[in-house]
Amino acid sequence: GAQNLPFELTRAKRHSIGFSMGPEGLKVRAPRWVSLADIERALQARGDWILRQQGRLRERQRHQEAMRIEWGEGARLPYLGAPLLIARGSKGLQAPSSEAEAAGLPLTLTLPLPSEATAAQWRDATQAWLQAQARTHFQQRLVFFAGQLGIACPKLRLSSARGRWGSASSGGVVSLNWRLMHFSPALIDYVVAHEVAHLREMNHGPGFWTLVGELLPGFEASREALRQVELPPGF
Repeated sequence: GAQNLPFELTRAKRHSIGFSMGPEGLKVRAPRWVSLADIERALQARGDWILRQQGRLRERQRHQEAMRIEWGEGARLPYLGAPLLIARGSKGLQAPSSEAEAAGLPLTLTLPLPSEATAAQWRDATQAWLQAQARTHFQQRLVFFAGQLGIACPKLRLSSARGRWGSASSGGVVSLNWRLMHFSPALIDYVVAHEVAHLREMNHGPGFWTLVGELLPGFEASREALRQVELPPGF
C-alpha cells in the first residue's frame, strides 16, 4: 500500500523466503539465488500479513508499557489478580474502607522505607514482601491439594525462573514461581494442582490430566488463561 516499512534482509541456506516480525522490526531470510525483485514481489504479496503483525506488535508494546511499574510511593502492581497500591508506612497490607472500595480504590501495601528511598529499594522491598506472601499462600495450597491426593505435603521451593511457573521432582519437592502472586488465586491453584499431580504422574499423559481434573475440576479454563497472562516488564 502506501506504507514504507524498513526490513533487514539475510541471505541463508534455505529453500524459500521467510518473514518474521519482532521488537527489532521486520526480518526477511531468503535463499542466496533469489533475486531482489522476487523478494520485493514476495513482500508485496504478504503485505497484509506483515502489516497485521506490525499492528499486533505495536499493540503488545503499548500494553507492556502500560503495565510498566514506576517504582516509588504510589506505584501500582497486580497482586492476586487485583491492583495493589504501594505507599510508605509501617501498617503492612491494608484493605480499603467501604467508602474507598466503593470508589474503586485498591488494597494498599505500606512499606517502612525512608522518604529518600530509591526506585531499587522500593522494588526490592516489594519483591521481598511478595516472596513472603508467596511462601505462605503456596504452602497452604500444597497442603490442600496433597491432602486431596492422599499424600504427604511436598517440600516447597520458591523459584524465580523466567518462563516457567512450576516444577516437581521425583524426590517430592515442588518449585513454584513467586511471581505467580501477581495472578488470581484460580490460576495459582491450577499451577499448584498441576505440580502436585506430577508427584503421582511424572508425565503429561492422559492419566496425568485425569488426575489434575480430579484435583481441580474445570482446570482447563485456568490453563488457557495462564497462557495469556503477562507480567509487568522488568519484574
